[in-house]
Amino acid sequence: LVPSLLSLDVDGRVVRLDSFSKILAPNLRCGWITAPAYLLDRLQILNESSILQPSGLTQGVLAKMLSETWGVEGWNAHLRDLRAAYTQRRNSFVRLARKHLCGVAEFAVPTAGMFLWMKVDLGAAAADPTAMPRLMDCMKKCGVMMAPSMPFRSAGPAAAAAAGASEPAHYLRAAYALVDTDMFEPALIRLAQAIAAIRSGGGAAAANTGTAGTSSSMERTGLSAPAPLAANASG
Repeated sequence: LVPSLLSLDVDGRVVRLDSFSKILAPNLRCGWITAPAYLLDRLQILNESSILQPSGLTQGVLAKMLSETWGVEGWNAHLRDLRAAYTQRRNSFVRLARKHLCGVAEFAVPTAGMFLWMKVDLGAAAADPTAMPRLMDCMKKCGVMMAPSMPFRSAGPAAAAAAGASEPAHYLRAAYALVDTDMFEPALIRLAQAIAAIRSGGGAAAANTGTAGTSSSMERTGLSAPAPLAANASG
């Protein structure tokens, strides 16, 4: 596992958030916090004054399953199975992304979690502030959806410019844990078509034939071979 930030904390300032939604079932909406005692007291007050608590039924089911039904060994076995499943999905997605997005997108292979962030090369259209919205619209028409980077930014363009930062590159977040693996390739082909349409100056749906590239060479993409995913499945 990658060392937790808690292991680097010397001033009592690190708060770690974990979620059963990422490692058991999304609809549980339940997790836990690891933090210094002085912060936990304040966080508990904040929680009680806002949401009161997560579902009591959910907590009861989790408590029984973890303490009685599964126990420590059962829980660890579940995490090992989850790690293997996510690793297999990630490897398949990375292989197909290298095949179909070579030359139009680059990414680092994730070592944990369920998402792959990719930097999209929109060519001459990248300087156009409407390029990313047009890409998202084109992707929708092509039948593929991924999360754009904009909602994940901590500051808007004006604040970034005021701080002396350049405009961020165009990024997409792909979730390889959410769909059937046989949908990976059609989705990436459609994404390549949408990117090609924007790079060529268009904005309408791309044609249904052709891809942005078919080389799976690691040398051409500059990526290393995937390593096994860490058991930490938080996204």
